[in-house]
Amino acid sequence: MTKILELVIFPLVITALWEFLLRDRMLPIFRKLKYRLRDIFFSKEVKLEIVIESLEKVCIPDERTKIVLSKLNLKTIAVDGCFEILHSHLYRGWRKDDISFHSLGRAPIFPDDIKKIAADNQPTPPNNGKYHLLKLHPDSSEDPVLHVQLAPTDYFSTYPIQKRLFRSELLSNNGRNCSPFEKYGHTIMDFENTCLPNIVCCHVIVVIPGNKLLLSQRIQSTNTDWHPGKWSCSFEEQMTVKIGEPRNDKGFFDTVIAGLEEEFGINDPSVEDIKVLSLVLETDGNVVDAIALAKVTESLKDIQASCNLKARDGMNREIRKVDEIAWNFDALLPILKNEVIHASYSEKIMPLDWHATSRMRILVALFHEYGIERTLAQLNQRFATRS
Repeated sequence: MTKILELVIFPLVITALWEFLLRDRMLPIFRKLKYRLRDIFFSKEVKLEIVIESLEKVCIPDERTKIVLSKLNLKTIAVDGCFEILHSHLYRGWRKDDISFHSLGRAPIFPDDIKKIAADNQPTPPNNGKYHLLKLHPDSSEDPVLHVQLAPTDYFSTYPIQKRLFRSELLSNNGRNCSPFEKYGHTIMDFENTCLPNIVCCHVIVVIPGNKLLLSQRIQSTNTDWHPGKWSCSFEEQMTVKIGEPRNDKGFFDTVIAGLEEEFGINDPSVEDIKVLSLVLETDGNVVDAIALAKVTESLKDIQASCNLKARDGMNREIRKVDEIAWNFDALLPILKNEVIHASYSEKIMPLDWHATSRMRILVALFHEYGIERTLAQLNQRFATRS
């Protein structure tokens, strides 16, 4: 009887006490303690000015991103077609319990001239519902959880404006021709009150066995809305609203899982770990991207096979080719330095062949794996050697 109490009854009682009485009360306390101990015992953040200065000769934003940052008067890490909004501490990543998704809100009401652009340029259906980022509250020592609120939106009221964001299709208050961004771009970071729609995506770095990163190339097709023919590290998936249906993303982690299955045929049991490393804004279409890292158990050969056989959006539909590259400085720094590279099984990949956020993802992956200071030191050392 004593052994039954020790081995069965006592553990059940402890588990029940934790789950039903203590868990919700203790977890916030543990999170605050963990957050404060982290700042005491672990490395502190590198100053933003030092990071920007180290990157400014190598990883630079494109002209459109420079225009956006100038209008916003914003200093942040920017690479190619995106800039950073927020990152996890030392890019260690937020896990599912570290992010709280609040109840859905209501998307902002946009100005009449913006709504007219959407009404006059309706895209061809069908397409899935989307999400607008409404609120974003960073984690802190007082509240060590990242708070996110989304609002349902749709393809038909967002896509026409995304595609015309920098075209002269409006009249300014002074009566001159201007683009939606010129007129309303100053509001894009005020997500709750912005005059321009955003949509939310997950841009995912997939880690496969052997400490390698998965690469994929989009098909070159007029049916591809964004970045046809570009190489990615590793894929992009828009957050989807399908209320009442199996695919109805409630957070970033749902989107990552759904994207792995749809793009590559990688099922949930093959996913070992998911973290969200940072959030960036992709300037070309005003897209808020959660950069996530997903570790999977399937090898490149497994993924190549499942792309062909199982993935709904795999080979020949959205993806032309998949490949792999080592997750180390020797393999990845040449990409950051805009050099031509060869992946394991592909022809040359030229500097302009990369998706607008791929080099940012590679930079963030290196920060995560090797640390910010070590990555910057390696990048500056190799850039100085080449110069």
